[in-house]
Amino acid sequence: NSSAASDVYKRQPAEMVYLRFVNSTPDKLYSKSGAELEDPVIMQKMAALNQPYSWQPSGNGFMLQLHFNKELLGIISIDAIACPEYKQHYLNLALFLAEVYGLAITNARKFDIINDQKEKLQSINQELSRREDYFHSLYESAPLSYQSLDGDGNLLNVNQAWCETLGYPETAVI
Repeated sequence: NSSAASDVYKRQPAEMVYLRFVNSTPDKLYSKSGAELEDPVIMQKMAALNQPYSWQPSGNGFMLQLHFNKELLGIISIDAIACPEYKQHYLNLALFLAEVYGLAITNARKFDIINDQKEKLQSINQELSRREDYFHSLYESAPLSYQSLDGDGNLLNVNQAWCETLGYPETAVI
């Protein structure tokens, strides 16, 4: 029955867990759905993996380290796979794709860093713009005459008090 065979290929492993590493240190544990898990036993078991992969005790899955540029980014634990008779094929595919996963994780992390920096930069630029407006208004509305000169002594800018005191419009002075 082709429908039954098709259903087998659509099934996911019953158990999938991802342990994220930051600076080669275990950080957070995630379920298949992406929810963060609080299970120190699983976390410790996964963090103890000191080789590229290992078979699960059940014999129906494996744990796999994910690296990029020799940095350990995480470990994925897969168990209760749909067709355990093909577990070696699943592992071979996972090993083949491990570098791609590592690259994707690295790119996602760098994307997050770039977005964080972009948000900080936008905040700093808003604050600079606010301060620039504030100091410009102080300069313009000051009761004393102010002028800005370049290195050769040429007028670059004058405030309203300067124009009123000397009787010239700013456009004529500059």
